[in-house]
Amino acid sequence: MPGQTRRTLDAGTSLPNETANTTIIPKRLTVAPKHAFPDTHLPYLLTKITTLQAASITFLVETIYQELRIHKVKKNAIEAKVREVGEKCKDRKVWVVKPTFKAR
Repeated sequence: MPGQTRRTLDAGTSLPNETANTTIIPKRLTVAPKHAFPDTHLPYLLTKITTLQAASITFLVETIYQELRIHKVKKNAIEAKVREVGEKCKDRKVWVVKPTFKAR
């Protein structure tokens, strides 16, 4: 291209920051739900996480919400509690209950 210089990068060198094309994406802040997940429904939640063996947290939350919406439990409260008591199994790639909560 006329009038422009072209830079090549050797191993171990990089362009200065002002010419680098980087975008910094801030982490999504998690906000605590206005209404916390009721502890009375915790056994149901733990059972559902175990029996569904869902790979998607969205599917898990939606399924649990369908049963608990008559009790006015919100989706964001369900998701927050699932993330608190569950984790994604690295081997099977499904949501499982954390070992610390299995004893309850």
